[in-house]
Amino acid sequence: MINEQFSFFNQNIKLAGTLYKPNSNQPSPAIVVVHHASGGEQSDPFYNHLKNELPKHGIAVLVFDRRGSGASEGDFESVDFEELAGDVVSAVEYLESRPDIDKSKIGLHGTSQGGWIAPIAAVKKPDIAYIIAVSASGVSPARQMDYGVAFHLEQDGFDKNVIDKTVELRGLVNEYFRGQVSRDTVLAELRRYESEPWFEKGYLYSSDELPVDITQSKWFHEMDYEPLSVWKEVAQPTLFLFAEIDEWVPVEESMENYRLATSQNKDVTMKQILGSDHLMSKSQDKNIHIASPEYLNIVTGWLKSRL
Repeated sequence: MINEQFSFFNQNIKLAGTLYKPNSNQPSPAIVVVHHASGGEQSDPFYNHLKNELPKHGIAVLVFDRRGSGASEGDFESVDFEELAGDVVSAVEYLESRPDIDKSKIGLHGTSQGGWIAPIAAVKKPDIAYIIAVSASGVSPARQMDYGVAFHLEQDGFDKNVIDKTVELRGLVNEYFRGQVSRDTVLAELRRYESEPWFEKGYLYSSDELPVDITQSKWFHEMDYEPLSVWKEVAQPTLFLFAEIDEWVPVEESMENYRLATSQNKDVTMKQILGSDHLMSKSQDKNIHIASPEYLNIVTGWLKSRL
């Protein structure tokens, strides 16, 4: 395997990446890795399985620092999914300019939030060859976070009353971001509960953190994103992969929503990976990512059958 550091641009934003290539004299198929929300840097351990495994199967892997992360310029907090998808398109166009890459066989691998961004990029650039969407929630960010918070509170032993109250508070905060309730109303409720042991586990703003100008918050721009409509425009072969039980994604609901949203696409594969978590890891230690062998076999087999 050969790795090569490089940079490319989306308009005036310089983005830094690394290309991991197989040892081949022929132009290689390639895959662009689309970031999960907390994995903005190409050094994120989650991406290692792609960088290390796919080149063994003749597939080059491009991983880059998301804008505002690592060596890349720009500000992540001020951009939306459309702009992040534009960065992905620029990465694909960079690969297309290289003689060692087969420009007809460049696709995307997006995990979690990356599974929302990848289809936007594929619609922007229809000659993207395929999409692999891993643990992509089929509900809005607001709904996903309610699910995830409830899941973790239950895992931590909190009772139904606490879970219901936390989700209720999250709903009130979201109503504030939608302009439906006053800031004073929300502040009163936050102050009432922010000393409770479950409060921080609810990913709630403290009374000191609740923004006055909601339009400056990333949550304001993302919370009600609807992830299904874009898939009605996606024509590329698509592989959806989901965990058996996911701490952040309502799996059954998401799978059914994506089945309906992609009904016009004749090449869609959807699978659950037994024993895996949100990031397709089989490790019990959340600080260590050990990719599920079943997941890797499905990804490599699916890619080989289409490349």
